[in-house]
Amino acid sequence: MTSNTILELKDIKKTYIKISFFKKHKTEVLKGANLTLQQGKTLALIGPSGCGKTTLLKIILGLEKQDCGTVKLLGKDTSKITKKELRQVLSNIGVIFQDPYSALDPRQTIEQILSEPFIISKKPFNKQTLVNALNEVSMKENDLKKFPHQFSGGQRQRINIARALILKPKLIIADEPTSALDVSVQAQIVNLLTKMQKKYNFALLFVSHNLALCKYLCQNIVLVKQGLLTEVSGDEL
Repeated sequence: MTSNTILELKDIKKTYIKISFFKKHKTEVLKGANLTLQQGKTLALIGPSGCGKTTLLKIILGLEKQDCGTVKLLGKDTSKITKKELRQVLSNIGVIFQDPYSALDPRQTIEQILSEPFIISKKPFNKQTLVNALNEVSMKENDLKKFPHQFSGGQRQRINIARALILKPKLIIADEPTSALDVSVQAQIVNLLTKMQKKYNFALLFVSHNLALCKYLCQNIVLVKQGLLTEVSGDEL
């Protein structure tokens, strides 16, 4: 693993066991997944529903525990560090969710939403930090006092991007960030992500069903199929 490797997955396996009518049903979701993502690079993760993409993302984010295999973030094996070190490592991951409507708490103002990453990570910030984050995604200072329902879908996704980037993470996970948006707005969001990546040089793990978008945006495309990850070229899709 080179020094600019942000994410490395090695031989990740995950099996779910469901008990019904006193019988155990085993489902192998991941059968030895391997993946490497370098700083400043974009990798697309594609595959049909139920193929294991979501499980893989949960394992990367520490929301699920793999049965075996290694997850390395910023060169650190997440299974061999303290909880405090793990929180520090995970603070270097920003997540952009699929649905801009449900990803934002309707009871919170935009100021509260953007403040939350700092509060959770116990990092200092001030109002100008929040204003700057909004300005970078073409939003204004007076938007801080508004609530999510006062914005369009595209604007909400810009707020989601601002929140994901506000701690200047090394890795951004974008889970189908354009699928719930109109086509014209999709292009704006993709261009914004590209612009931000050039500015901050973060690694981008882009999950999508849009193959044309993956070919346009990503240097590498990985297909998740039958629990395995296989790198493919645009011509193979």
